[in-house]
Amino acid sequence: MIKQSTYKLNMLEIEQVIAQIYIYLLPFRMISQFAFIKNLVGVCALYIDFVFHMIGLMLWICNSKGNLKAESGENQYLINDFLKLIIWLNTSSIIMAFFIQSKYGNIGNDNAFGAVIGMIIYFFQYALMLLYNMRVLTILEKEKIHLIFHRLCTVLLIIGYTQVLVMNGIGGGIYDRLNFMGILNNSSHLPKLCLTGSEGAAAGNIISILVMPVLLSDILIGQNIKSNVIKIILWLIPLYFTNSSTAYILFAIEMMVFLALMAFEKKQIVLLLKVLTVTLILVLVLGIILKSLGLLTSEIFEEVNYLLFEKATDTENGSTISRTVPLLVNWGAFKEYPILGVGNGLQGYFYEKYFPTSAFHVAGSDVTEFLKTSKNGISNGGVFFPSLLSGYGIIGCILIVKFIIKTIYVANFKKHKINNFFYMWILAGIAFIITGFQGDMYGRYYAWFMISLPFISASKKEKIQDDYITNINFDTYNEQTGNIKENA
Repeated sequence: MIKQSTYKLNMLEIEQVIAQIYIYLLPFRMISQFAFIKNLVGVCALYIDFVFHMIGLMLWICNSKGNLKAESGENQYLINDFLKLIIWLNTSSIIMAFFIQSKYGNIGNDNAFGAVIGMIIYFFQYALMLLYNMRVLTILEKEKIHLIFHRLCTVLLIIGYTQVLVMNGIGGGIYDRLNFMGILNNSSHLPKLCLTGSEGAAAGNIISILVMPVLLSDILIGQNIKSNVIKIILWLIPLYFTNSSTAYILFAIEMMVFLALMAFEKKQIVLLLKVLTVTLILVLVLGIILKSLGLLTSEIFEEVNYLLFEKATDTENGSTISRTVPLLVNWGAFKEYPILGVGNGLQGYFYEKYFPTSAFHVAGSDVTEFLKTSKNGISNGGVFFPSLLSGYGIIGCILIVKFIIKTIYVANFKKHKINNFFYMWILAGIAFIITGFQGDMYGRYYAWFMISLPFISASKKEKIQDDYITNINFDTYNEQTGNIKENA
């Protein structure tokens, strides 16, 4: 019996090690040596954590003997609701595939059933992500997760400054030799700073969904204020070199949300004034240094102003049009089938119909290429949240909103016990929503982990014995009153 208990605890320790590696690797793309996995499963394996996700799930299955349950009633209630939501969304897509196929038939060699399969797989992966994220957030202590987050932010900052140097002609050869696993863009493909992503907007997403929530949440609870303010200011230079309106807008909105939380949620006006004063002084010092080095010019201010305030409404800008067309197509598809939607993955049936004539002659846009593709195959909605509306309709969106409200309820229930992770989740969630209107969320492990934070343990984990999932009351949620009681 003692040997069996020791074996189970050792297996749990191995699972905890994998869970830590999983967090460390959240923003890193699939290494080139494992490219064959991406060839097999597509963008589901866009990030290296696909491998550790699968390993972690298998270890959990072994350790729990297939009993994949949460260790708290509120977590079990939340994950059950999410799994039911995914089942409904995928089922509704299959139902609409029958209808769309019978009405419109094939486009090229593609049929409606094949088109929805891809989205069904992606949403199944989302379910597995949240399921495993829940496990990671309960077998690791909050302190350990917090430490890993800060180490990860430091690593990303080093990568950011390295790419700044490379973009300015310094150390490109060394950078490429160190990048032997292919997780970063080659030095010849760095017109914009992209961190571990493939473009400037991807770097903006990582900064706003992962990095800033970690740093700003500490400030909100009054923890390591000076060091975190310095880190945020240091991030301004990599942020600038992303040359991305998405990155700038995300950062600006996140700062506004942070200030609102500081002023109204915490009601720490004195602390807010201190933070703003220290930040202003450090920014001025940095500005003086950069100006003296000739790195801060009026042209830079004009460029930032355009990217932040004008580009989003510039109808002659190629990337703006590339983001606008999917919005119009998804809205048009939704108007035709508002109740159940068209089925997620079938928006391509309506791409040509709702393609704006003004987009035909805009330079630097890839929308006309997608238009050609749409005539010979079925494309999906292209952007995450608009695709939910067009793909699942009013019923699906109501169920999604209902789940979000329940998640807010659970997060608020744990608010005073998980401290900065509550604010981390709010800030990451805002950035996640904005990003979801700009692009897709396929396989983005860092983004899905950050919005899984309400699953985090409210207290330090108890020592796990032979049956380490014990004394759990899974009936703590009262459907009639909507109350959740803590386990005894």
